[in-house]
Amino acid sequence: MLLSIIVIALNEEQFLDNCFKSIRYAIECCGLSGLSELIYVDSGSSDSSVCIAKKYTDKIVKLQPISYPGNSRNAGVKIANGKYIQFIDGDMELDSHWLKKAINILNALEECHVVGVAGIRDDVLYINNCKILKLNIYNSRYLRNSLRFGGAFFVKKQSIIDVGLFDPDLKGGEEADLHLRLIRNKSFIIDLPIKMITHHNVKKNSCLQKIKRCYDVHYVNKSFAISMFNAIRRKYFYSFIIYNKMPFIILTLDLISLAFLVVSCNAFIFYHAACLMIFYIFNESSKLFVVRLQWLGVMKYILNFIIH
Repeated sequence: MLLSIIVIALNEEQFLDNCFKSIRYAIECCGLSGLSELIYVDSGSSDSSVCIAKKYTDKIVKLQPISYPGNSRNAGVKIANGKYIQFIDGDMELDSHWLKKAINILNALEECHVVGVAGIRDDVLYINNCKILKLNIYNSRYLRNSLRFGGAFFVKKQSIIDVGLFDPDLKGGEEADLHLRLIRNKSFIIDLPIKMITHHNVKKNSCLQKIKRCYDVHYVNKSFAISMFNAIRRKYFYSFIIYNKMPFIILTLDLISLAFLVVSCNAFIFYHAACLMIFYIFNESSKLFVVRLQWLGVMKYILNFIIH
């Protein structure tokens, strides 16, 4: 078997059918009909996700609610027969020509210790009944060592088995943790400026949700703490800092911010405004910009109330 496509999902009945249709079409377009298998791993869905999957494959793994993504992907790898694995989430659609290109490029770069590839990911955000298209969210514009690839990438099965598969205890960031262990093993996943997937992303847009999303993605949470502990235990903490520089930058800025706050309210506001401008100019995170602007307003109001 040449290729195993592993789909993981939790209550994704809204998008799962289109996900499977895109995979089936991609297999046909790339001439992989007799050379591939489709595996579905359900992470404890309470909707009709499993029923939808049964229309497309008989290789279905049902896990107890609620399984973290790393554990779900590991379950798929354990029954996979393919030399290569394409990971994809149930709310994604696969580009019809990606698989063939991924196989060809991975074969061509085998001598360079490249074991995986990730392509361009476009996001369709569903916010308050509106659809917003965000193109190439990981900025994959040239060939480079991948910085972040989310839940979808193409990889040699044996390479991830050699480093112990995904960490099953991580709620998020399991791909970054895996990639760090691959790099330590002198194996690499690279970005390609080629369309790979479209991701359908449903988000609530309340103020609380904005704060939660920002701090889940960019700040210190349980998954980040577990990843950092593993990096220290496995002796690749320096690589972990380089790979996850954004949270450390934010932590440093916040510590400086607190120092300014102790010295002077005006100094604090000026410093915070400068940080916001820098983040906005370099487009590091529009979400971070919005949330920090909100926090700045709240902090200023509280300080004014205390002072007066």
